[in-house]
Amino acid sequence: MMEVVPMVPALRMWDELDREFARMWDEMLRPARGEVYLAPIDVVETPTAFKVQALLPGYGPEDVTVSVEDGVLSITAERKAEQEENGEARYLRREIALYGRYRRLLRLPEEVDVDGITAHFKNGLLTVELPKAPKAAAKAIPIRTDA
Repeated sequence: MMEVVPMVPALRMWDELDREFARMWDEMLRPARGEVYLAPIDVVETPTAFKVQALLPGYGPEDVTVSVEDGVLSITAERKAEQEENGEARYLRREIALYGRYRRLLRLPEEVDVDGITAHFKNGLLTVELPKAPKAAAKAIPIRTDA
């Protein structure tokens, strides 16, 4: 008859291995201090405009700059690290870093009216409205004859 071997130690080992791999992936994929934060963005097109939304939690409107140059929309945000007030406490694990840099460059379609671009910031969400320039009306060209 075959002897039944308890699987508990093997299952425990797999659980520990799984936790260790999860920790390693977490460490490898988290941006290092001072690296650029890659905030998620949405780009939406309507019949009259484009809308870009960038999620910038922890940043304020004073930390954000929006500009357009040579047909490229630039969204930049930066917060400096604050010094700890209490010298007795130290972090054992820190995942919530309210500082760092963010930069996103988006090439604009030719039909964007650059002079009409507006930006609005509320609750960590930056919304940039990019109105479309009015299309030139079709024009009939008369054909002359030399008669």
